[in-house]
Amino acid sequence: MKITNFILIGFILSLFLISFASATCTVTFTKTTHVEGETVTANLICSENGEKNTAYTLNWTNSSGYQLELDTGTTPSVRNTLFAQTYLIPSGYVANYGDTLNATLQGTGLEGTDSMTISVPASGNLIIKNISITNIISITLRAVRLRSGVPARIRKSLEHRGKNEKNPKNPKNRQKGGPPLKPPETLGYPPGGGYPPPASLSKAD
Repeated sequence: MKITNFILIGFILSLFLISFASATCTVTFTKTTHVEGETVTANLICSENGEKNTAYTLNWTNSSGYQLELDTGTTPSVRNTLFAQTYLIPSGYVANYGDTLNATLQGTGLEGTDSMTISVPASGNLIIKNISITNIISITLRAVRLRSGVPARIRKSLEHRGKNEKNPKNPKNRQKGGPPLKPPETLGYPPGGGYPPPASLSKAD
């Protein structure tokens, strides 16, 4: 009888210990590698009732255990609900802290960790941040003006020049009160225009 009781007690204890051991949260990075200047996201999820509404800390460390950042919070009130914390990798991380980044979840009855590799941005890495659509439009318009920025007077001269080459004696192709407008290269412009007129040639000859 005593042996049976010991076996029963041992079985109950083993079930309790197994359930307690499985009561862990998971920490998972969205990527296994990052470069300096990027933001790391750690996804966390807890699956047991004893892990609900529990205060936690997420400790960001390097390979030697040096604390880089400490985030705090409370686990969700519903099991298996995803929550997350982020860490911005500073420039010079690899030189100062090494090439490893860890995130470890800590709290009463909570545990979980994940690691990743950090690298220095190479010439092929493009990190875009704090970009403004207004700046893009401004740059685009400025480029258009540079390509098509021939003054109206020169554009008109070019148009008349094309007409005069077809029929130079046509009076319609002559400027009122004078001869046909001169081509732009005689005004100090290279053929095709595209440059602002020199100060000494503010008016056509």
